Amino acid sequence: MTDTALKSILKEFEVKSIIQFGNIAETSKDVDILIVSDNFEGVSDKKRRELICKIDANLDPVCLTTNEYNNLSNANSSILKGITSTSKIIYGYLEIFS
Repeated sequence: MTDTALKSILKEFEVKSIIQFGNIAETSKDVDILIVSDNFEGVSDKKRRELICKIDANLDPVCLTTNEYNNLSNANSSILKGITSTSKIIYGYLEIFS
């Protein structure tokens, strides 16, 4: 993830956390990221992806609200476990958000 993309996301959204996961090699063509922001409340998954990909087309985002993240975390979601097991925190932290 480029510094420019990170700065743009942080400028556009009130972000709790950005986590890069999957193949985190610099040479990877697309960058898998998890973004936790309450700005996604009431926004469809498709629109969330579009908003982030408009900033950087190389990003492959999973966009969650704080509540969605907490629900997945509390449910011991295998999807969330997969993301966090191969992760690099880009911004913020990983935990249950209040």
